[in-house]
Amino acid sequence: MSLNPKDPDIIIKERSSTSPLADVLPTLFKQGFIVFCGAGVSIPPPSCSPSWWMLTEEILKTFFSQIPEDYNLPKDMILKGPNQKPEEVFETFAVILEKRLNKVFEVLDVSEPNAVHIILARLAKAGILKACFTTNFDLYFDHALKKEGVDFELLVDNLDYDRCEDYNNKFLLCKIHGTIERPDTIISVASAYKSAKGFSPPKSTVFEMMLEKYACVFLGYSGYDFSHINYRRFWENVGPRVKRIIWNKRPGEESEPFLDDVFHTCADVFEYSVAEFPDDLTNALTGSTDIDFSIEGINSQFDEKAEVYYNRAKDKRLSYFTKWVKNFPEAHVLGLVMT
Repeated sequence: MSLNPKDPDIIIKERSSTSPLADVLPTLFKQGFIVFCGAGVSIPPPSCSPSWWMLTEEILKTFFSQIPEDYNLPKDMILKGPNQKPEEVFETFAVILEKRLNKVFEVLDVSEPNAVHIILARLAKAGILKACFTTNFDLYFDHALKKEGVDFELLVDNLDYDRCEDYNNKFLLCKIHGTIERPDTIISVASAYKSAKGFSPPKSTVFEMMLEKYACVFLGYSGYDFSHINYRRFWENVGPRVKRIIWNKRPGEESEPFLDDVFHTCADVFEYSVAEFPDDLTNALTGSTDIDFSIEGINSQFDEKAEVYYNRAKDKRLSYFTKWVKNFPEAHVLGLVMT
């Protein structure tokens, strides 16, 4: 088989047989699996975390709101360009704000874990889920694991990953881009993605080890980080040894064409699934009779309408941003707006 990513034999195609996640998960229960989670898992209520772009825009709008009207800034300034990425905008923030920028991510801990976090924590406690790799900074997985009584190790910086062999088969929560409890570990700017602080050799070694042993389910993740060269090289190298990859999409969501290229060395073990969170995940586990696992009581914890949770979380974020921005000199705020 050719390794040319353009070869039609190995391009990952949209299949009419893309499976519901409910059909895929039971095949993973006996051998165990890992997950790779993006921001999408923390968006459902009550967590109501913003998307990367929503967070960026809320911060920018807060900066704009602090500029006196006599500066006559245009009212139709574009906050989101078609070729921009949030981490590139944060690069500008970092130049002006330096270490003060990392404090803003505390706003990602204004709510509580949602059903997805809790379900994954229960799967971890049952020994079915072996590890969670995530690009999220928030603490919702941490809170859910503690609430469910899971014995786990948190891996954040390179030293944590170097000690992986000492963790005696504990569940691993691997925060690739840092955690808000340790602000100096946060990776939010484009340049850091390519540095030793980003997807470093210690992190890639642990991820590779788990990919060779277990199937990996990608949940709520866009995959755009994989466009960076260190990730590209990683998948090029590890692809032939990957056990299985299930890339979950939301209903109606189109697959990104660049995934064909990223995963071309493991195309034969790559497949798509489809599920909406948290309902389809809940239904998948409710219908399974192969595992000793219960989701009892999860939904009863959330007794308000979704919009109530979303509005409450947004109000808390905007209040936090306003207080945070008021600590900066006017020149810094103006500089951020003008750039």
